[in-house]
Amino acid sequence: MPVGVALLLALVQGLTEFLPVSSSAHLGLLQNASGLFSAPPILFDVWLHLATIAAVLVYYRKRLLGYLRPDRLLLLIVATALTGGIGLLLKPAAERAFGSVPAVCGFLLCTGILLSVTQRWARPGRTSPGLAAAAGVGLVQGIAVFPGLSRSGLTICAGLWMGFRPEEAAEFSFILSVPAVVGANALEFWSNRGQLVSVDWGVFIAAFIVAFLAGLAAIHGMMRVMARNLLNPFAAYCVLLAAAALGIYAGRTVS
Repeated sequence: MPVGVALLLALVQGLTEFLPVSSSAHLGLLQNASGLFSAPPILFDVWLHLATIAAVLVYYRKRLLGYLRPDRLLLLIVATALTGGIGLLLKPAAERAFGSVPAVCGFLLCTGILLSVTQRWARPGRTSPGLAAAAGVGLVQGIAVFPGLSRSGLTICAGLWMGFRPEEAAEFSFILSVPAVVGANALEFWSNRGQLVSVDWGVFIAAFIVAFLAGLAAIHGMMRVMARNLLNPFAAYCVLLAAAALGIYAGRTVS
């Protein structure tokens, strides 16, 4: 993979993993619209996810100890179990949807609508996550396996509807991504470990650094946004991106 393409993918992954705009939609639409590169190797995709997980661990290094308490740890276990169960059931359909531009755009539009409705109607509370609320967020995270459904967007919205404080909804969403993403990618890494012998580690390390730094910036920016409970700009972005991508796709289909 050319280093420029690798760094572009790393930048997109790092920024969009935590902003509520769907990293899978961006990567899929970028690939389809540009024609500059094919789907990245699975091992490289797993590597980028490892970089964004590292960003979460570094950003929340002081807060993570609180999630090792039995009550908080139970929340993560229940939410992750629901995510895994739902995600496995929906994975075949999600993989088919990834290759369909209309499907990706449709799901991206759903993300935009949900963000807008949540901004307008949800009334964030002042509670910390409870077991029922954590289970609800975990369930929604499993549904977000479809490309275009933003994992961070859906889980943050679910938290807000269930009474989380805005900053805590974002924090729980990002920390919950650690076991979910590690679990989802561990098997892929093991299945493709044979590719390690042919990896260009210079490119991989550079991409890791870019994705890691972009991820840190995205988390920091999102926490500032959540302090003001502002989701409408992301909602508008998702709708406009879906419309633009559909327009490009329709133009290519007609021609």
